[in-house]
Amino acid sequence: MDLSVQESRRLLHGSVPEDEWESTVEQALKVTGHLFVHFRPAMVKGGWRTALSGTPGFPDLVAIGPDGLIKVAELKTLRGEVKPEQQAWLDRFKGGGALVVVLRPGQHAELAAFVGARVC
Repeated sequence: MDLSVQESRRLLHGSVPEDEWESTVEQALKVTGHLFVHFRPAMVKGGWRTALSGTPGFPDLVAIGPDGLIKVAELKTLRGEVKPEQQAWLDRFKGGGALVVVLRPGQHAELAAFVGARVC
């Protein structure tokens, strides 16, 4: 995953919008042959909602690598915190053998490790 110096600086200094970071993560998964799903909230009457049923806190992104390894990521802003109900899901996935990470803008080494790519 090659990044320009300008892109790297923007990510490292936190000036990248959340949706741009999400796109970077998704692109990294695509180019490394992962299957993935990323649930995104939508604007509905009454605010932003993610259409799901079941236990709250499901992770933002679930992927399976070309090697069959299940990978789970919670995508957060630089200051965003993992909520207890999100942590419960992450812990359960980790206990089942999945690779679990919390990814924040600028964490390229962590993203590279998550997708199995080398840092350029």
